[in-house]
Amino acid sequence: MNKPSAPGSQGGIELFAIDAFSDTTADDAYHALSATPLPSSPPIHENDTAEGEAGESDQFDTYSLHATQYQEDHHDGDYATASTPLFHTSIDLERSNLLDHPEGTVKDVPELEMQSAWTLAIQTFPSTMILLGGLMFVGWLLDYLQAWPVFEAVPELYILVPILFNLKGNLEMNFAARLSTAANLGSLDQSKPRRKIVVGNSFLLILQALIVGSIAGLFSYLLGLSSRAATDPSPPIWESLLMVATSMMCASISGAFMSVFTSVLIIACRHYNVNPDNIACPIAACVGDNVTISLLAILATLMYQFFNTALSPILLVVMVLLIPILGRSVYLNDQVKGLLFSGWTPVFVAMLISSGAGVVLERFVEPYPAMALLVPVMNGISGNFGTIYCSRLSTYLHAGRQDNYMTVEWTMMLMNLLIQVLFLLVTFIFQSGNLEMTWTFVAVYLVSSMLLTYFALLAAKYGTLLSWRFDYDPDNYVLTYLTALVDVSGTGLLVLQFMLLHALESKA
Repeated sequence: MNKPSAPGSQGGIELFAIDAFSDTTADDAYHALSATPLPSSPPIHENDTAEGEAGESDQFDTYSLHATQYQEDHHDGDYATASTPLFHTSIDLERSNLLDHPEGTVKDVPELEMQSAWTLAIQTFPSTMILLGGLMFVGWLLDYLQAWPVFEAVPELYILVPILFNLKGNLEMNFAARLSTAANLGSLDQSKPRRKIVVGNSFLLILQALIVGSIAGLFSYLLGLSSRAATDPSPPIWESLLMVATSMMCASISGAFMSVFTSVLIIACRHYNVNPDNIACPIAACVGDNVTISLLAILATLMYQFFNTALSPILLVVMVLLIPILGRSVYLNDQVKGLLFSGWTPVFVAMLISSGAGVVLERFVEPYPAMALLVPVMNGISGNFGTIYCSRLSTYLHAGRQDNYMTVEWTMMLMNLLIQVLFLLVTFIFQSGNLEMTWTFVAVYLVSSMLLTYFALLAAKYGTLLSWRFDYDPDNYVLTYLTALVDVSGTGLLVLQFMLLHALESKA
């Protein structure tokens, strides 16, 4: 693996991290995380297109010619050229899952340069509002599904919901972040490499969904079994098969749908010069959650009609057989081959971290019933801004460019304040939940929300820079930890908030 060139070497680019809410460079320790210079790359040769070369040489050379022509037509010194690599060379390119395309192929997209606060807000605010509506709809749907016969007969399905959301949601956000980075680097501009990247990542997402679906179903069943009464007449073996089969079917079908939806969304963003980093992750999270909960309810109901039949085992065997087939397809695709065995640790560690949020919520939701409404919204919105920031930073690091940290952080903080005020206003108008809407509550809640968003932005920035520094692609590692930490921190903040409000009421 090539080592970075020395600072100031010809063809190198230095990335300077700007401290939070400051337009000045950070101290030496923080500078060391992001100021790694990028070395020069070998020149691009047009004669590499000789016929008969093995592998993907024709794809690479076509792209090389495209890059060379682009440089001749558009070279102005501001964008990457043949001497300015798009990739940080200390990152394993297989692990980064991006196309090994030649340098100089980044399309002239203003959004990849310094964005104004207005441009960032215009692109980010609509997707965040969609996410807010999706979170409120999921909460309403979960409350409605409690009365469905299958959820009453198989209560473990209710345990499955947050676990499946966490595992599958992380995979879909990683998928969106990877494609967003690839789009901004120009890897999706040509039909042949675009097909290879999209298809490879889609097969990988479905494969990961099948695996996490089986683990989520089994884990949920075991958790429910530990609290099952000895006199429960339900046959555990059939119920376990129902849980695992339903979970795997739900995760894989949802993953297939989301791979198509997210790919189309990101390609459309690229076509219309909208930065997909600003919208892909929140929309993927919103649509993915709603599709997952709807599929889970429908599939569980259908499967329950054949509870004591061979349908569940047959479907389970079919889906298990799909795993090696998809695995072989992924392994033969050099764009995603490196992700086949890496990136699993963050997904399952994040699941364990998020379990802490579930324990806290279960412990305090009875004395503070309003938490059931506030937790998904506050955690979801703050986590959304963190994932957008992380996805943006990853793209800029891969492209060897510098984001406007101060503008991004202040804009997202102010947008969070506006969205939370709108949420409280809608809740007050429609009298949703068990909230006592006092001025004290509004003030304390908004302060808690701002603190959580500030934490999410800092965790996204430092986590992305640390991941990059230690040769881990942020698109595959940071998002999972970030959302889990935000879940735990946000739930804890809400508990402290209600404790404070209770103490103030006691003194009044």
